[in-house]
Amino acid sequence: MLENITLSRKLMGSFLVVAFITLGIGVVGFWGVSVLGKHLTEVGSVRLPSIESLRAMESETRQIVIPALYQVRGGNDKAGVSFKPRLASSYLYARLPK
Repeated sequence: MLENITLSRKLMGSFLVVAFITLGIGVVGFWGVSVLGKHLTEVGSVRLPSIESLRAMESETRQIVIPALYQVRGGNDKAGVSFKPRLASSYLYARLPK
């Protein structure tokens, strides 16, 4: 069957097949990039603000927990001694998220 076709037509057919394969890969890639852009927009507008709120809550919680830990250890704020240097060496303070 292929013996009756000239070399130029065989080459042209092969290049057309490769061109269609390349076109298909390009279309799939373009579609993937557009979907990725939509997901990136969703992450930036929906999920990122909630993460920022969690970081603010973590900071506020840390401001409550550290003095409470100092009081549990029997610290005395009346002496004017800061609780952070003492807690810096403690096991619990070292395990708090930074």
